[in-house]
Amino acid sequence: MSATNDPKAPQSINLVDASIKDLLYALNTRAITSAQLVSLYLHRIRYYDCRGPSLNTICVVNPKDAAIVSLLRKAGAVVLGKTNMSAMADGGGQRGLYGRAESPYSPLYSTTAYASGSSNGCGTSTAASFAAFGFAGDTVSSGRSSASNNALVGYSPSRGVIPNRGQWPFYPTCDVVVPHTRSVEDLFTVLYVIVADDQDAVRGIDFWWNQDFVSIPKASSIRPRNYHTVADSCTLSGKRIAVPKCFVGVPAAKPLHKARATFESLGATMIETDFPLLEAYMKQDFPGQGCNVPGMPSSWMDIERCEMIATAWDDFLRIDGDSKYPNLTAADPDKIHPLVAPMDNPSKHRGKKPSSFPGVEQTTKALEDMRKRELEAWMDSGFDLIAFPINGDVPYADAESMVYALQDGIKHANGGRALKHVGVPCITAPMGNIEAKDMPVRLTLAYADSGLLRYSYVYESASRLRVPPPLTPLISSDCMSLGNSCLRSSVKAKSVLDILSATWVKTKVPALEARRVAVDGILHSDDPSVSVASIQAFVSGGRSVSVSLVGDKWKWEASLSRSRASEKYPTIAKVPKDCFLAAIIAALENGRTAASMLLID
Repeated sequence: MSATNDPKAPQSINLVDASIKDLLYALNTRAITSAQLVSLYLHRIRYYDCRGPSLNTICVVNPKDAAIVSLLRKAGAVVLGKTNMSAMADGGGQRGLYGRAESPYSPLYSTTAYASGSSNGCGTSTAASFAAFGFAGDTVSSGRSSASNNALVGYSPSRGVIPNRGQWPFYPTCDVVVPHTRSVEDLFTVLYVIVADDQDAVRGIDFWWNQDFVSIPKASSIRPRNYHTVADSCTLSGKRIAVPKCFVGVPAAKPLHKARATFESLGATMIETDFPLLEAYMKQDFPGQGCNVPGMPSSWMDIERCEMIATAWDDFLRIDGDSKYPNLTAADPDKIHPLVAPMDNPSKHRGKKPSSFPGVEQTTKALEDMRKRELEAWMDSGFDLIAFPINGDVPYADAESMVYALQDGIKHANGGRALKHVGVPCITAPMGNIEAKDMPVRLTLAYADSGLLRYSYVYESASRLRVPPPLTPLISSDCMSLGNSCLRSSVKAKSVLDILSATWVKTKVPALEARRVAVDGILHSDDPSVSVASIQAFVSGGRSVSVSLVGDKWKWEASLSRSRASEKYPTIAKVPKDCFLAAIIAALENGRTAASMLLID
């Protein structure tokens, strides 16, 4: 069915406002091709990530496959690239090899918490509509904190729900993949694809699927057949929501009255309470105690924060197969950040599994028992959901003092590591903006996976509190008409587009970065009855008219230039914003397209 034959179908969409459902409709009705859609996203990346506010969120394009990436590709998704993060996933807004991501809301403020926000690049790029959705991670609160500062849905699931094979490990007992989306409806579409049993989990460092002491249900046994049915007939009427008093007085709680009004309009009751789980976990029986989990061996925290990290890194590198770094012993210990693992003899960490360390059985059982005792039993006394502001405040991008930066709720998200350590699932929900800073803040909703998804959908639909980022507004190339199919005649015919050579040289132009580029290749249809219609080159979003096509051979020659960018903090490694981004797009007479991308440094 074409878009024009469906009276309920949108006649046009744009990348900023479009849901995943809208984009799928555009692709399924052939109003746009996948290659064209990718080129539109690349245009936004060039416009806002590489220039303009220079958000610096994308650091690697076309990455290798992790478990969830393989699932996405099988479902037809196109993976654009890897997003920026702090070094070794340890930290928040600190600059690493690729610098750091900046906020799409305000350059004054951080896009995440200071010491727990390695997912800041994913949060920023998803908020800025550089892709339809993204993937972050939670070890402490990275996925949730960056979701809050970027007005996103961040779903931090229970252990084993989303495969994390291929995710860079930090604390294997805590690490989970966190999808970032701009709505709960979009989250449902993503979860439909990625919540699956990982048949290759034993090959990776998915800690909970490689231990035998605590039973973890298969994802296939607990997921709904279709996540969009989760919201059917769901209601918050009569639900009792616990709001820990310890988080009510923080600066980020100022918009809490808006969330309270929404919940109460839906028939729920919000009750300020103590938070037994957090209080018990954070209680210190002696100075410097990292956590208080009854039954956990006293030596465990040293193992988990040192030897287990090094072992997980070694395991990751061996599976990744990079010839430069086949294992941890190939890395220079003095160049590894953070220096949190004992690197005096890296070879001692080879051949182990994170689940093989002494004390694993006692620890895994102790963590499970603590969640059941301090949270689940407490919730059974009369609560259906927990809700509290994710962060204590939205901090400045550059810390004015370490005393401020290391406060609870600013160093990490509220609740710190406790929720992930004992396996509590969470999801973020809109709460509006802090008016004095005009920065978004979100709620953490916590308890059980199925309830979180249902309740967050109903709450979000009623609240309408998400504010899009003002620094990355709609641009003309974002808009797509859905009136007619772009595909005609034999839709099976495909174009074959290859680049045979690409060269460029620097040219001297005052105050400009300039390159002289020459690229050539071949282009033809795999069906002789369908001819090539066009081939075009786009540089940094603008069209270049200098592409010639003779027979099946094409050539593009151009002089490129742009204003020199002045970087206060230049990155150590090259990032896409250091390059001219070029896309070659070819189309057949039937409307099908193919594309290739070049980064011209």
